[in-house]
Amino acid sequence: MVPVLNRKAMNSKMRNFLYKIQQFMYGRNGVDGFSIFLAVIYMLLRSAAAFSRSIFLYILSLLLIIFVVYRIFSTNLYQRHKENDFFMRYYGIIASWFKGSAQLSRERAQFRPTHKIYVCPKCKKHLKVPKGKGKIEISCPCGNKFTKRT
Repeated sequence: MVPVLNRKAMNSKMRNFLYKIQQFMYGRNGVDGFSIFLAVIYMLLRSAAAFSRSIFLYILSLLLIIFVVYRIFSTNLYQRHKENDFFMRYYGIIASWFKGSAQLSRERAQFRPTHKIYVCPKCKKHLKVPKGKGKIEISCPCGNKFTKRT
């Protein structure tokens, strides 16, 4: 017969287990942004390997998850933080680009009936000008002027 633990004993055992995990993870890298990104890539590769039945994708996904686990349990904190900082720097640039393009799409959809949006060739700023004015000279806040048809 299996012994039944009451709620208080179960909470005590769970706290003890979590404390032991915390003690084990002390001085280790743990989960960071780069590890999460690699884990997502692993899941995508694993799914692609399952659908395509490709042994190459399967082995690649296996190597990737081994690297993720190695990064999580690594005690070389300096190197892991350096890798994560490098990743986060470029991830931020790419994420802001996607966020900016999504915002531009919403803005274009909102103002499409009455305005046209042009990009300054010098500073790449988005400028909104009214439609139906013919050929006009557009002045950017950076000082650049260019002519476009609305």
